[in-house]
Amino acid sequence: NMHASQRISDKNRLKQNPPPKLRYNASKIYVAHIVSDGDNLSLLGSTHSYLEERRTRCAGRKEGDRCPPRSWTISGRTDIVSPALRSFYSTVDYEGATDSFLLPPSGASYFYPAAALDRRGLWKHHNATVRAAERLGIEATVIWDFFFEFSSKLHREYISSFIGTPIKAVFWSGAPWLLSPNEKYPFMKLGYKSDNVLRHPNDPKRGVILFNELTRWDGVVGDRDGVNGKKMSYAQMGKLVQQQSRGSLNFVYDISWSIHNDEFEAYAATLARDHPDVELVDHRTLIDLAFQKYDLRDPAGP
Repeated sequence: NMHASQRISDKNRLKQNPPPKLRYNASKIYVAHIVSDGDNLSLLGSTHSYLEERRTRCAGRKEGDRCPPRSWTISGRTDIVSPALRSFYSTVDYEGATDSFLLPPSGASYFYPAAALDRRGLWKHHNATVRAAERLGIEATVIWDFFFEFSSKLHREYISSFIGTPIKAVFWSGAPWLLSPNEKYPFMKLGYKSDNVLRHPNDPKRGVILFNELTRWDGVVGDRDGVNGKKMSYAQMGKLVQQQSRGSLNFVYDISWSIHNDEFEAYAATLARDHPDVELVDHRTLIDLAFQKYDLRDPAGP
């Protein structure tokens, strides 16, 4: 019923259990996994079925035996298209849930910032993204952008525009799709760094975190990479994460539903067993750790 297009009220924001509070440890390597394609409203049914399966697998587990944290992209337009779609995400409203949500590429709608004709267009998109984050109670967004815009003044200016808004962090995923640190021409040659801070020019305690994608994971079986990402076994993914710098804050983009819930749990168990200095966290914990690392003041705090 497209008539049901009223906005979600503050009382109906997405329910997410608060993430665990961790103290940043510069001797550890941190990684969060974010599931892609939440911007595609036609695929919400697939997301819902995965979240339902997560509930079945994870509900009722005790402290110390909970499912590994996983973050899901969700369209900022779900409440505009139909508030009924929001009910899909109540699936994670149970004790012990370790799921969290952020906006998909690139915020309020599918968008490449570098493709904007002028700053006015960028600012309109910025405002729409901030409003979507406020409505849904979300504190981060994924942004697609062309890799050759990574160091541009306009790119950094756009990301900096989120300082002081509910968007505490931007998770940058570059195009073309398969260009990433384990490729022939890694982002490191363009100044790649897993985590960065863009500070307010007049207040260094205020800022926004920029996370750069480590790689895109498109399944654990097969010798050939997928169209959208890498085929990597649990051991290969664990090894890639382990190779990152101590104290780094990384994220992996899991392509749609290529990494099934049971596979993700098996990967998390492999990571814990073989790489005890790597900590798997949700994207909100990654943000909190970055605020500690860079000594930033949380805009939601006092």
